[in-house]
Amino acid sequence: MRTYGRKSWFAPLGFAALAASSLLSLLIPSASRSSPDSGAIRLQTFGTHSRLSIPVDSTVAVKFKDLPDGFEMEIPGSSLVELGAPIGQEAAWAEALGREKKDSRLLGLKFTESSDGLRIRGTWKFPEGPNAPAHPRMERFDYRQPNPSAVVLDFWVKAGQSVRQNQVAQKKKARESELDRLKREAQEREGRRLANDARRKEREDVSLICRTPLTRENDVFLPFTPAHEALDLSRWISTQTPDAEHNYLSPVGEEADARYLRLALKLYRDGNHALAIKTLDFLEAEVPGSTFAHEAKFLRANALWRLELEAPALALLNEITVTAKANPVSLQAVLFLAARNTQKRQHLAALENFLWLS
Repeated sequence: MRTYGRKSWFAPLGFAALAASSLLSLLIPSASRSSPDSGAIRLQTFGTHSRLSIPVDSTVAVKFKDLPDGFEMEIPGSSLVELGAPIGQEAAWAEALGREKKDSRLLGLKFTESSDGLRIRGTWKFPEGPNAPAHPRMERFDYRQPNPSAVVLDFWVKAGQSVRQNQVAQKKKARESELDRLKREAQEREGRRLANDARRKEREDVSLICRTPLTRENDVFLPFTPAHEALDLSRWISTQTPDAEHNYLSPVGEEADARYLRLALKLYRDGNHALAIKTLDFLEAEVPGSTFAHEAKFLRANALWRLELEAPALALLNEITVTAKANPVSLQAVLFLAARNTQKRQHLAALENFLWLS
């Protein structure tokens, strides 16, 4: 048998030492022979890290290899017997020792013996639950201990986000991603809206035809004939009297201006146009700030029109279109003026009336 790890006490004994060891193992009860030597390999657990100590001669070159779920330690020329395993029961001893050497960071050890030496494989154990690391990883540091000669491996869970913290971060990232998506979609919609508005304005730009030069290839030239059907608004708007189809406001109440306006309306409907005008004179003199001033002025204009006093009647109607824009009588007045000016071919005055309507 070749041995490397403990040459100082095993190799010189030779065959006699092997025979004595075998005889001693037969005399010891089986239960004692199968139990591992806990002192050979030590596992210590601290608050911040764990420490695994394996007795190895200082002349042996130990190789470490990181695995996805643990580590592998290769000790060339070594055997389970050198670690304290009873001869003939190495497998049972190694299995029992592997189950025993575990803590909150190490799930267990597995020993494999071959002609090249001894391999020790350790499997990491990580915390579980919401406070466990989201991306579990074990940090390790190995060094040689001189007295007694041993390989020492310190290992600890790498600090990082916990499962709960990672979930919170993922939710935050998802929310931010959703907000970014909504923002991009809003910007794209705004860009499309602006582009559509620009195209619509370009289509509706009536000055575009004026800015485009005329060409015989693209334009059609027609002879201008300045003749069209005469516009007759009398089918819709009366040109005979300003108050045609107008319902006068008959105020209620016993205030002076209300009584005067009711009396003027009665006289106007009875055909007493001059008396109606006289009554309106009393109203303006006694109640200069009457709330019915616009209706009274419109009634006066119609009474003058009935008396064939067109000039002062038209002057009052034009004044109403300026001073009483928010009152219904102004619409009645401007419609009458627009129809009459069109009929009289007073186009400039009619244009002002139509612009007022628009």
